[in-house]
Amino acid sequence: MIAKLAKSTAYFFVEKQVVKKEDEEVYAYGMELLYSSILNIALAVIIAIITNTVYPTVAFLTTFIVTRQYIGGYHAKTHLGCMSISTVVLCCFAVLSRYIPAECEVWISMLSVILSNFLILKFAPVEHPNKPLSGKEKSKLRKSGIISTFTVFILVLIMSVFTLTRRYGMYISMGQFTASTAMLCEIIKHIRMNNNRED
Repeated sequence: MIAKLAKSTAYFFVEKQVVKKEDEEVYAYGMELLYSSILNIALAVIIAIITNTVYPTVAFLTTFIVTRQYIGGYHAKTHLGCMSISTVVLCCFAVLSRYIPAECEVWISMLSVILSNFLILKFAPVEHPNKPLSGKEKSKLRKSGIISTFTVFILVLIMSVFTLTRRYGMYISMGQFTASTAMLCEIIKHIRMNNNRED
């Protein structure tokens, strides 16, 4: 559905001479990414409003998105698959953010950032098979990912000291942990694909 809409949009631009015919596929791909992002954001907003977790979701998603752009992450085969995974993750976060007891906040924050740091330092960045990275790009992304990870670690550490910010520090740490887990899932997918090819 999204792919068809993106192609129709690109075709419309070609017909109106906004886009050159030879660039139609590029624009179609770009529109597909745009529509997919809009749908995922709309989905996040709806879930956050229904579960009354707007501010926690903003903290969680901001950290997740920023971290993911540097370290890479899991890519579903279809847009429906992507939206389904996003729905499950956001619903789980909404439940956890409401019911995790205050006495567990610091422990969860520290455990999340420590595990995230380990995974990112060990594996980041992971590249998508359809978008290979050059050595220079990998080096740049890895450096940015490490800086981002260290910044979040310091931020969460500071926020954990103060009662008023402690819970939001936990939301931020959970966002980073989710991003690093998604990266690990993509690595596992690559390994399985390579093993299947060898077989």
